Amino acid sequence: MKQYRITLLSASILLLSFVLCRFVFFDLHGMRDWPAVLLIAGGVILGVSVLFRSRYLPLFAALGYPLSFAVGVIFQYDYADPAGGMTLNSMWIIWTAAYAILLCIGAVIEIIARRARGRRSL
Repeated sequence: MKQYRITLLSASILLLSFVLCRFVFFDLHGMRDWPAVLLIAGGVILGVSVLFRSRYLPLFAALGYPLSFAVGVIFQYDYADPAGGMTLNSMWIIWTAAYAILLCIGAVIEIIARRARGRRSL
């Protein structure tokens, strides 16, 4: 039962983070679709974490979304495409990479915690 509360709390944080990042902070990034793409990725991770009864991965999926957004905003930079045409921004790349790294860290912590729980039950 505790695991479902963690997942429900994580889903709420993820949705609130999406609304804030997509609509409130729109002027910081100007992207319409990418926040939704990362929301779907986080939702899939939450769904997988329910199937495997994860404790830590849902928290990393939920808290990683706004944290990686902040990292993207801080470290973004503008650059021109190779042909010298329009100017591009790296925010979406940094946001996605930071979110993927945080999800991987959460998965590793989940695996380590499961192994530690397995050893204690012996």
